[in-house]
Amino acid sequence: MNPYRVLGVDIEANKAEILKAFRKKAREVHPDRNKSPEAAKEFQKLLKARDILLEGSKKSKSYKTTPKTQKSSKPQKTPEEIKREQELDKKASKKKSFFKKEPEIVKRHRQKLKTAKQRLSGKY
Repeated sequence: MNPYRVLGVDIEANKAEILKAFRKKAREVHPDRNKSPEAAKEFQKLLKARDILLEGSKKSKSYKTTPKTQKSSKPQKTPEEIKREQELDKKASKKKSFFKKEPEIVKRHRQKLKTAKQRLSGKY
């Protein structure tokens, strides 16, 4: 359930706009005014959405994501880029040779993998 969609407000809506939208929808779906069997469920959804949006501590960033119909701003990797990264992974996972000089790109990739592992383990 996306509370922004339930109330029909914009992601950037302030407290007053959220309350206004809630009151408008509540008049339509309140069980005392609307005799449909789903009115109580709809009203409970409205209450929950209002509570989530008005209580800042419960507000989740996941509600502020873009709709799935929009493309993400991060470009997708091409098959060539994926293959190149896999090759670098293989080279970086091998032991360093004492006598051979390692290419700079492999060094950077090895360091990137090392910092990612440290972040996952909680070192920093």
